[in-house]
Amino acid sequence: MKRFQVEGDLSKDFRTDFEELIRSFAFKSEARDNQEKYGWVSVLNLLDTDFLNYNDWMMDHYIVLSLRVDKKKLPKSLYKAKCDEAIKAWCKEHGRERCPRQVKMDLKDTIEFAMYRQILATPKTFDLIWDINTKLLLFDSHSDKACDILRVLFRNTFGLQLRPLSALDMIDDQELVDALMLTTADEGSMQ
Repeated sequence: MKRFQVEGDLSKDFRTDFEELIRSFAFKSEARDNQEKYGWVSVLNLLDTDFLNYNDWMMDHYIVLSLRVDKKKLPKSLYKAKCDEAIKAWCKEHGRERCPRQVKMDLKDTIEFAMYRQILATPKTFDLIWDINTKLLLFDSHSDKACDILRVLFRNTFGLQLRPLSALDMIDDQELVDALMLTTADEGSMQ
């Protein structure tokens, strides 16, 4: 679980605003290319992107959402085999031993495009809960890539920044924090 501090202030009508914004940045799956797709989905169902029921994502002073990330992965061995087959067929059809470089590139692009249209994306979801009173957000991933996607999507959706928190951020005693940081630095220099 990764923790973030939400930086920025909410408008008085944030609930109404957020409802529209979340819908605007909800996951959309219509594209058929190889790009990674991401957006908001319900924590209850990764196919639910309507956000019509306010109570599914706003619970008291908590906002609960899932970040869905879909990625298509081309099976390299099958791609290579199909390319080799197409190049052989082109050479046979044109009575040549070798296929020109540009033709190879065109054949590979055509095959890649066709394969990506047929491949289903692999979805991943990462849940989050945001306490709007304390401005603390908990995110169900430590992956740098997932956290980066979250920060971009969160900023685009809500117009607010996320600052990662460490365990030291929970300690109110600054002298204790300084002592712990000094101890950690000393241990690191001894290695």
